[in-house]
Amino acid sequence: GSAGGSLEAVVFLKSQDGTVSSTPLHQYQSINSKTDVGLPALVVVGGRLRGRTLAACEMLALSSSGTKTDENQWQAMPNLLEHRGSHAACSAAGTGLVFALGGGGVDGNLDSVEILDIGTAKGAMNEWRWHTMKGRLSSPRHAFGAVACVTKPSSKESCRTTSVSLFAVGGWKYGSISCESVEKLNFDFPSAESSLRSNDDTLAETSSNSVTQSPQSSLYQNLIDHAHWEECAPLLIPRRLHSVTASADALSIYVFGGYIDERRTTSSVERYDIAADAWMECDKLPYGDDNCPLVQTVVDWKMWQSVGVISFLVFPYSGGNPEDSSLGFCPTSNGDDGAKRRVVLRYIPGGNYPFSPVAIPSKVDEDETQLRIPIPNWHSFIATSSSSLNKAFLVGGMIDGKWTGRGFELDLNTLEWKELPKMAIA
Repeated sequence: GSAGGSLEAVVFLKSQDGTVSSTPLHQYQSINSKTDVGLPALVVVGGRLRGRTLAACEMLALSSSGTKTDENQWQAMPNLLEHRGSHAACSAAGTGLVFALGGGGVDGNLDSVEILDIGTAKGAMNEWRWHTMKGRLSSPRHAFGAVACVTKPSSKESCRTTSVSLFAVGGWKYGSISCESVEKLNFDFPSAESSLRSNDDTLAETSSNSVTQSPQSSLYQNLIDHAHWEECAPLLIPRRLHSVTASADALSIYVFGGYIDERRTTSSVERYDIAADAWMECDKLPYGDDNCPLVQTVVDWKMWQSVGVISFLVFPYSGGNPEDSSLGFCPTSNGDDGAKRRVVLRYIPGGNYPFSPVAIPSKVDEDETQLRIPIPNWHSFIATSSSSLNKAFLVGGMIDGKWTGRGFELDLNTLEWKELPKMAIA
C-alpha cells in the first residue's frame, strides 16, 4: 500500500470450484461465528458457471420486520458433498431443511439426494454439514423440478406434527430422453408447539451425561438413514427444464412448459391432484406451440391471502412476447431496451381467460401499465416466493448471454422490484 496507508488483515478463501476471494478478517470472523441463521433466507445450491459444475452454496437472510434485505450480504455455506449442475432443490416451509436432488455431476447424472438442516443447527455456519440420504431417486437425471408441499394440522386437530411431501418431477436422463417420471418422499415434521412442549425433556442431560435427541434431530437422522422415494403417476407429456410449483392450498402441483426433446418446447400446463395421484392437462401457455419460451412460476400469495384464489405469476425467459392478442399486450414506451423486458403474466386456473398481464399502479412506473421482468435479456434465472414476506425472488442465470450474480425481489403488495445484493459466485 502507499506510505501512510493503513494495513488490514485479509483472509483468502478458495472454494472447490477454484474461485478465490478475499474477505477482511473482522468480517470473516463475524460471518463464521454467526449462530443466528436469520430465517427466512434465500439459499443457492451448486449450479454451473462457465462450463464448471459447482459445489459451492451461499445464503442471503431476507428482510423481516425491522430489517432490510439490502443491509444483508450473501454468506458462504458448506459445500455440497457432490458437485451438481442442472439439479433440483427445495425446502419445506417451516422445517429449516434444504434438499439438493440429482443433477449433472462430475462423471454423469446423479440419483443421490443431499440434505442440510439449517433450522436447528448449532454452532458456526462453517460447522454445518450436508449429508447424503440413503434413499435415492429412481434414476439418475438432471433438468428436472422439485417442490415441497406442507400440510399443517387444523386448529381442531391435536396432531403435533406437520405432514411434508417432496416431489421430483420430470427431467432429462441418459443425455437424450425427456422423462415423465414423478416420485415423492413423505415425512412428518414436529410442529412448533410440539417442539416447545418437549424442549425441556429432549434437551436435558441424563445421569449418564448423554443428551437425548430433539424431535427434529431424530427426524433428520431418520430421513438420512431410512426415508425412501415412492413412484407416482407419470406426467402426461415427458419434459425437462420446466417449471414446477405447488398450489397455495398444497393440494395440487402445476407443471409449466419445458422441452419435450432436444429442440422442441411445449406450451402445455399440467395439474397433479396429490390425493388422487392423477395428472390432467388444464391449459396452454399463451406463446404458441412453436418455440414456446421457458418460464419460471411462483405462487401469487397476495391473491390467495386476500381473496382465497389459486393464482400463479409467470416469469418468461427473454425472447418475444405473448402471441395471444386477447392478453392486451402493449409495447413499453422505454424504447428497444424496454421492449426486451418480458411481460409478467398472472395465471388463474379454470378461468375463461386464465392468463393475463399483471397490471401495475401508475405510481410505480408512469411509463408502464404492465409488470415486466426488471432487466432485459434475462435468461435461466430461478424463481421462488415467500408466503410470510409476501414477496417473489428471481436470482442468477444469464443477462445478455453472460452469467450473472444479480437478483431481484418483487413486493407482491406494491408490485415494485428491488435489486438484491449480488451473489458472491455468479
